[in-house]
Amino acid sequence: MPIDTGTLFVTDKRIVFIGTRQTRECLFDKLVGFHHTADGSTVFSVSNRQKATVVHYGSDLTGWFDFRLGLGFAHYRGDVATFIAELEADLAAIDAARPLVPMSA
Repeated sequence: MPIDTGTLFVTDKRIVFIGTRQTRECLFDKLVGFHHTADGSTVFSVSNRQKATVVHYGSDLTGWFDFRLGLGFAHYRGDVATFIAELEADLAAIDAARPLVPMSA
């Protein structure tokens, strides 16, 4: 059951939700873990908070959110080059699996 609606920001230091009734912050320094759900939500566990923070963005935005969260973490950890290399490897695998175009006679 949603308790608020608003805007979520992912930076190189934290995730911030600014809603109409409340604001939540999940600092990467205090992040214990997170997991994605099939319905397009992410549950964040933060060491300085008893209850987890759940952000629902919908299954249509799962890839969009995963990318931005990964990019934010890469900047936080200082390994953007590794993040880019993983993306390039994923693209190469997609290109390699693409069917060949038939040659014209």
